[in-house]
Order: sequence, then C-alpha cells, then structure tokens
Amino acid sequence: MKFWKYEGIGNDFVLLEDWDDNAPKDPDFVIRMCNRNFGVGGDGVLYLSKSDRADCSMRMMNPDGTE
Repeated sequence: MKFWKYEGIGNDFVLLEDWDDNAPKDPDFVIRMCNRNFGVGGDGVLYLSKSDRADCSMRMMNPDGTE
C-alpha cells in the first residue's frame, strides 16, 4: 500500500490516495496504522478521494478509528 506521512504544527498524519474508493476505512485498520509502536504512527489517517465540486475531497479518521 502506497502512503505518505505529512507533519505540520506538531501533528502527523498518514495520507492515502483513495481515488477508486477501495482503501480500507474500518476503525481497526486506522487504529493499527496510527499505532506508533507497531504501525506507521500518526495523529490520524487522511483519505483523498474524487469530488464533483472540487479537485478532491478529504476524509479524516482519528487514531481511535472515529471519523
């Protein structure tokens, strides 16, 4: 899985391009990705996807798996 990790103002996020709407978004996946000891580590996961009104849309998931 290709991902990027972005950092700014003391926070860091895992960014996934989800143009085909097939990236895993279940809470367990997000919790595992954000785990700093066993995952990539981060303050959340950002999903970029297609939008009808803008260049893209963004969905943010918190490290506890909630949106």
